[in-house]
Amino acid sequence: MSPKNLFALSLGIAAAMLVAQTVRASQFECASRAAIVARLTEDFGETRQAVALTDDQRLIETYVSAQTGTWSIVASQPNGFACLIASGEFWQAENNDPKA
Repeated sequence: MSPKNLFALSLGIAAAMLVAQTVRASQFECASRAAIVARLTEDFGETRQAVALTDDQRLIETYVSAQTGTWSIVASQPNGFACLIASGEFWQAENNDPKA
């Protein structure tokens, strides 16, 4: 194989890998807020533990399962469309009560 063909093949493989990584990284689970919350509750036993409102009126919610330690962060738009933007394991609640 000539160096020119090898270079072209390498570029093609690199581009395919980059596209695959971009697609994987951008695959937020998006649906109606009700559908996402139902899935978090039913499939993972998570309940809402924190909520905030952004300047552009998006609702940011944190769902956690005390039993399993899983957690999820959901961003919802005013029209009810929502995306799961982060999730993980080993949630640790902290007691920030100054009396404790």
